[in-house]
Amino acid sequence: MLLLAFLSIWFLSACASTPVDQLVLMPAPDVFEHGDWDPFTDHDPIKNIPYGGILYATDREPAQEPGRYYRDARGHVLRLGVA
Repeated sequence: MLLLAFLSIWFLSACASTPVDQLVLMPAPDVFEHGDWDPFTDHDPIKNIPYGGILYATDREPAQEPGRYYRDARGHVLRLGVA
């Protein structure tokens, strides 16, 4: 009888454990949790760029179709620009 009680308790405790595919992550630091400091401020970093955009370099062929800037084919010249 005692063995049956032990096995039933052992079986129920094994079914109540956390799933194998569940990740338990660490909690957020208190400074973020309580809202003391907001890392995502409301400023637009694009306005602060002196050249007004994002620099890019590509070796793609220029496109002749309207609405497209470059084709998928590679060219033989490195082209620089601001987007």
